Amino acid sequence: MTSGQLYEGYLDFQRRFYSLPSFIRRMRVSGTHPVYNFIMNLGYRLAIKQG
Repeated sequence: MTSGQLYEGYLDFQRRFYSLPSFIRRMRVSGTHPVYNFIMNLGYRLAIKQG
């Protein structure tokens, strides 16, 4: 496996982790503040989309 493949796998993981369905799934079991979580996840999601 090359470092390029590892990096692509990492990017794929980030895209799936910060996807809307994943976010909703995590929010249902999280005990933290929903507004704070939403803002943080939205920021990460936007950063990933911008590259």
